[in-house]
Amino acid sequence: MPVVPMRPTKDKRSRLQVVAPYIRNGTVVFPRAGCEELLGQVFNLGVESHDDLCDGLTALLQGLADQGLELPKIQWIEA
Repeated sequence: MPVVPMRPTKDKRSRLQVVAPYIRNGTVVFPRAGCEELLGQVFNLGVESHDDLCDGLTALLQGLADQGLELPKIQWIEA
């Protein structure tokens, strides 16, 4: 996968607000377990001492959106 450098143009909270609709509408979903640290950084942005995972998530989602890639909608299948 080619890596493309990104230079943030807005503050962290603004970048998260730009990609939040992808999470809200179910385009981006998270597993029930295994990403607690990431979600902690997202939910506590500005309070947490670390926010690198949140930065990575917003950069990834913004990069995909900028390339015009549509992310598939994923549904949970209960067994």
